[in-house]
Amino acid sequence: MKKRCRWILSGCLVLLFSVVFGTGVEASKETALLHKEQAFSIMKKSAVVQPKLVGPISKKKIYDTLLPYFTKNYIEAFIKENFLETEKGLIRK
Repeated sequence: MKKRCRWILSGCLVLLFSVVFGTGVEASKETALLHKEQAFSIMKKSAVVQPKLVGPISKKKIYDTLLPYFTKNYIEAFIKENFLETEKGLIRK
């Protein structure tokens, strides 16, 4: 009788752990998908904003425009790669 109770208890524990950990895996997949969707949304928004940076423009305006989407290091590299400094401000190459 004790062996049967142990087997039933062991089976219940295995079932409980599989449900708990299986749900955690599904939740992490949903979270990963959410992060992926957020990343694509940010990429789309930044792709729309970048072409609007034309004409003589200040560094501050570029930073203010791109900061929601990129890090300061990336923005600095973006400016160095894509803009020329003139007396009136930065212009696209």
